[in-house]
Amino acid sequence: MRKKQAIIAICLIVSIFCLSGCDNKIESDVKTAVSEPAVIQTFDILDVLDAEAQAVSAKRPGIETKFFESWNDAVEYIGIVPWNPFEKADWLEKMNCTGADIKDPDTGVLNHCYLSTYGSDDGDAGYASLQTGYAFGKIRVVIIDYISASNFSDNLDQYAMIKYYNLYKENGNILARECTGESQDYNCVVGVLNSESAVSVRIKLYKNNEIKYEISIVSLETKEDLKAPFNRICTELCIPLEYDTVMKETAEKKESEDLEDENTVYVPKTEIDMIPVETDLDGSHNGNFVVTIDGKKYRYKMASAQNESITAGDLVYKWEDKGDTYKFYEVKEYPDLKRLKCVHTENGFKHDFVIMYAAPEALPEGTLEEIINDGFVVMKNGSVISGEDEWQEFVKKTEIGETAEINIAHYYTLTGRMAKNLYELSKMDYPTAYLHRLKYDGNCFVFTPLQKIDGKYEIMPDNENDREQTYKYMKHYTEKAPSDTALFTTFDKYVLVNDDTVTWEDIWNATIGITEGFWHTEVYNKYDYKDGANPEKLITVDIDY
Repeated sequence: MRKKQAIIAICLIVSIFCLSGCDNKIESDVKTAVSEPAVIQTFDILDVLDAEAQAVSAKRPGIETKFFESWNDAVEYIGIVPWNPFEKADWLEKMNCTGADIKDPDTGVLNHCYLSTYGSDDGDAGYASLQTGYAFGKIRVVIIDYISASNFSDNLDQYAMIKYYNLYKENGNILARECTGESQDYNCVVGVLNSESAVSVRIKLYKNNEIKYEISIVSLETKEDLKAPFNRICTELCIPLEYDTVMKETAEKKESEDLEDENTVYVPKTEIDMIPVETDLDGSHNGNFVVTIDGKKYRYKMASAQNESITAGDLVYKWEDKGDTYKFYEVKEYPDLKRLKCVHTENGFKHDFVIMYAAPEALPEGTLEEIINDGFVVMKNGSVISGEDEWQEFVKKTEIGETAEINIAHYYTLTGRMAKNLYELSKMDYPTAYLHRLKYDGNCFVFTPLQKIDGKYEIMPDNENDREQTYKYMKHYTEKAPSDTALFTTFDKYVLVNDDTVTWEDIWNATIGITEGFWHTEVYNKYDYKDGANPEKLITVDIDY
């Protein structure tokens, strides 16, 4: 996200909470969070669904949400009065719960408060959170009050400046001072984001390691717009922060970090055992990362989650694009350049993750012929080229309820129109093939991924992108081309579904997003192409595209 609005979206939607004021108790009259029957109903609703229906359901067990037009309505519903210094502030305008002047499209009202209740299947609520939004000119203030919350992590690493304060009472007021290491019941953490265009601050308050409130103050325009309300809010909440000091400290920190990076020179320790790409790109493209090492470019991809905790070593490469900065570090645990840690700074926000060298995955020459000779029904670039008779025999058996199984391959080459730089990134992974076994047990169709090991096709363990699927029905569709410009006149498709009434129009509308999606899998396709149409045409590389 490179727009100023991205700052707002991240700061307002990622939990945004609040700190206690000078004249108020630091905590609400906390009870166990709202125990609402609707929380139990979320479990009851899912209990009657099968495993597949539960997996695709938008309902989350134990979480119930509710909007309120006013603060008083929310308080009456909850039964307690959460602390909120802004509701009666005459200098703030009431907005919806995210600080926006947007009405609910269904009800036409401005939902000022948003309640989330989290509970168990016994109806015992673990905690609730009430979020409320305000505006002061071009400034947005959002507060969230946690009721009976616990074990929340303090994740403010993406901010340019972080300060920690201990809170204490003096003459009935709640005051804050910078931490010196002593233990206190109350503690607040202040994170400040200072980009070239705007400033925002997020404040968290804890008592005995349990989060109570968090607050977010965000400028929608320039950083100067934030000065007056920023200082006013910090004064009213007794936070010893001054806008001008914040601006100076964050600028000095950024300058120091940039200088450190520029003075870091990477010298390869060993010969790189990786294959470079010819692209001129840098950074993230089409799910890959292009990193320049020792004058050559290498393709990386996101690493698995368990590697994300590894620590960074020497700076390998750094590049900037329209205010965004990517810094790639060789990780200390694996000093072979095949794993890098990326620190991505976007509009002032930092995101850390690990990337791994993306080795070519293209199938060796002759694989297509091998698959055909092994008796697979083969679809190449979407249309069947081998095994039609075997497929029809399989279909006949299933139609009379007889058990049957068949192996299917979907084989793809790199086709279509593509810019030369992206072609250089993608061509290393083509041709590729997806192998499956389709089995009918007399009642259901089971579609299972396969892999070839030591000359034998074995069931592949479920993975993120391909896993075993079970369906009740296999539907057959024969349709005409949707338009005169299509390369084909008709198509013949077999699709696995769980609803015997599903039409091809239903599937198509769900595929393109017109209607809500549902589980289905196309297992067999045959297209009747027009004279002169060439579905096997290879990639068209367009230098100017």
